[in-house]
Amino acid sequence: MLVMEEIANRISQFDAILMADVRSRTLTTLHSIYKIKHDLLHVRILLNPLKEIINRLQRATSDDEYLSCRRTDPLLRLGMKHRILRRKIKTSYQTRTTNNKITKLKSIYLNEYISVYLNDLNDHVNELIDSLEIQRESVSILISFWTALTSNE
Repeated sequence: MLVMEEIANRISQFDAILMADVRSRTLTTLHSIYKIKHDLLHVRILLNPLKEIINRLQRATSDDEYLSCRRTDPLLRLGMKHRILRRKIKTSYQTRTTNNKITKLKSIYLNEYISVYLNDLNDHVNELIDSLEIQRESVSILISFWTALTSNE
């Protein structure tokens, strides 16, 4: 989140500079704006695989056939929901047929705490992606604004 805030601050600084100072409308300013656009592209490249991994883990945790989210241990019945018990990660093998070749895939039984964590993580990543899209649009508008200002001179 701090990276996105820093980029938003840089964009607003360039916006203020372009509005206030005629001498700032140089190619150096345009190169700096494109540098911000390039940085946003790199952040997007980093976030896409992260979102895909989180989605795959969420699908794995929501798969009722391979996941037991309901805890039936005595501590839950006693109302001690705040305690997180460490349980072993159990693995079972699924078989998948691809091109007449049977491959074994591990399926992980995850508890409900990890599921809540993954949902929260997914929300944060989606928020970052939304912020990234807004910043990309702002940079595009800033480039158009620079072009309009320099063409009027």
